[in-house]
Amino acid sequence: MSLSHEQLTPHARPLRRRRHEVQFGLCEQHGMVLTDLSESQAECLLQLARLPLPRWREQASRAGLSPEWQDQLLTTLRERGLLSGRGHIAAAPVPPATASVLGRGRLAGPLAEAFGTAGLPPPTEHGHRGAGAAAAV
Repeated sequence: MSLSHEQLTPHARPLRRRRHEVQFGLCEQHGMVLTDLSESQAECLLQLARLPLPRWREQASRAGLSPEWQDQLLTTLRERGLLSGRGHIAAAPVPPATASVLGRGRLAGPLAEAFGTAGLPPPTEHGHRGAGAAAAV
């Protein structure tokens, strides 16, 4: 797989945790946190989501990340499912929107109507609220 055709998967966007820490992904099983980074290294890692890999590698080298360190990082990201080829990224299934309005206050009806206007299914009968249901009880 060519590096120029790889990118971080959508759920792997890097996040700044602390001044010298960058986290990739939110899931403990697949995500990872890099610590003890210099300021320039941390900033460089944040750019991984924005730059094509060849340009990112150039920036990483200027930030003091050796080619070996870069290779190890990219290999680990691939192994954890955080880096993939552009044409092969499977979009994660998006669960249906769920919204409920519970209560008898004066805003319950207008809120249920607003949810309906937003494209959510109308309230269901007998108090059942499934995926996408909005109900004024």
